[in-house]
Amino acid sequence: MRPSPVGLLRRALAACWLRYRIREAIKDEEALQRQIKHDTKQADAYRGAIEAMRCELARLE
Repeated sequence: MRPSPVGLLRRALAACWLRYRIREAIKDEEALQRQIKHDTKQADAYRGAIEAMRCELARLE
C-alpha cells in the first residue's frame, strides 16, 4: 500500500521544520560559546585588576 500524498507532504514538512530547528539550535549554541569565551576573558581581566589592587594595597600597608 502506497502512502498518501498528504502523508508524504506532512512528513516532508515535518522534516523541513526539524532541519530548521536544528540549524537555529546550532546558531544558539555557537552564540553561547562566543559569549562564554567573552565572559571568561572579562573575568580574567577582573581577576588581574583585583590582583593588581591587592598588590598596591600590600605595598601601601
